[in-house]
Amino acid sequence: MEGVAEEKIIEDSVDRYKNKNRRNIFTQQRLVPLQKHLKRGNVLDCGCGVGVFVKILQDAGYECDGIDLSRKSIEIGEGKLQIKTLKYGDVQSLAREKKQYDAVIATTLMEHLEDPSMFLQTISKIIHKDGLLVLEFPTVDSLSFEMLKDYWYWIMSPYHLFYYSKISIDILLRRHGFRIIDEAPLNPGWMWAESIANSAGLLVKYNNWRHQDADFVKFSIEIDKIFDKIALFQKRTSSIQIYARKK
Repeated sequence: MEGVAEEKIIEDSVDRYKNKNRRNIFTQQRLVPLQKHLKRGNVLDCGCGVGVFVKILQDAGYECDGIDLSRKSIEIGEGKLQIKTLKYGDVQSLAREKKQYDAVIATTLMEHLEDPSMFLQTISKIIHKDGLLVLEFPTVDSLSFEMLKDYWYWIMSPYHLFYYSKISIDILLRRHGFRIIDEAPLNPGWMWAESIANSAGLLVKYNNWRHQDADFVKFSIEIDKIFDKIALFQKRTSSIQIYARKK
């Protein structure tokens, strides 16, 4: 059953490209901010999954490779999205090939890494001088973490191993020869209603209501939207994107 569930999640990822509305959200959240700093170039999407962003970047005129540790994701991306530049493996293998990029993107990856310093050390070897590193991760500077603490949605042990503030990620990047040049909030963040229900000891009832009552689903989505707007107004969204240049 676990393998079947994983495959369904991977299949759903393909829909992020094939569904126009979902693709537009992906484009606005990730492509548009990137274009401010890199109009064209050779890009690596590290932890690319099925390669949705690889495909979007290629559509926009970038050269783009994708690499991921899920062989199944790579196979589905090659088959269903017809991407020919995906690779199964890790960044160390690319470093050994001495291939270099104008930009490396790591979306929702840093929080999963057992050794983020080793990852950044490797990335520094495959990115050109003045090249761009884009990181996206949940941040403890967020309004949601301040309000929810132990019930914060993004606390996902053992899958999430590290939680970053802007200060801690800046220190880590500087150690490996990168300087932050920009940041962007990621909106929407969602999961407010679920986390609030969890903090009140109502998670089981919340999940039952979500499965049984369509009106409750709409209500919970509106709660998420309201809190997302407040967090965005305060520039304290649940997740952020960091743009850094290699010195």
